[in-house]
Amino acid sequence: MRIDQWVPALHRGDAIGDSARLMRDAFRSWGHAADVYALELDPDLGGDGRPFSEWRAGGPDDVVLLHYALPSPLTQALKTHRGRRVLLHHNITPPQFFAGWDEEMVRICTLGREELGSLAAHVELGLADSEFNRLDLEALGFRRTGVLPIYLDFRRYREPPNPVLRKLLDDGLTNLLFVGRLAPNKRP
Repeated sequence: MRIDQWVPALHRGDAIGDSARLMRDAFRSWGHAADVYALELDPDLGGDGRPFSEWRAGGPDDVVLLHYALPSPLTQALKTHRGRRVLLHHNITPPQFFAGWDEEMVRICTLGREELGSLAAHVELGLADSEFNRLDLEALGFRRTGVLPIYLDFRRYREPPNPVLRKLLDDGLTNLLFVGRLAPNKRP
């Protein structure tokens, strides 16, 4: 059995892409052929992921797993794929959080929710990275759902900090770090 994962973008340090690559490694260790395909791929990840244009359908028992977090051409590709299909929902920020601040994000998030709901009838299993997101799938009409948390490589957190960063932060002052995109709902 082959297990291919589709991601809109594969960027180093991005939680979804990192998780997909770790999942691929786990699938391979269990004896499955597995790859990660992306519409957009960081150049330095060329050997670690593949352009979506290289993807070819496999046999009827092979699985395609779409990591869903935003609208993309992968939605239509998954709908028309005739093999086994699984969706892994990573959340879409509610559009109203961007109203009056970024109308393009309102449009993207609205479209993302619509596309997500349109996949309910096309997948065998709708997974989500949290119970909160699983309930979202259930509300959108996905029949079979479950939770599959983001796969993290905890070894990275045990590595010593970058010496430049250590020097910057070791200044005797209280340092605050915000991790996330600058958006009203994040409250930076």
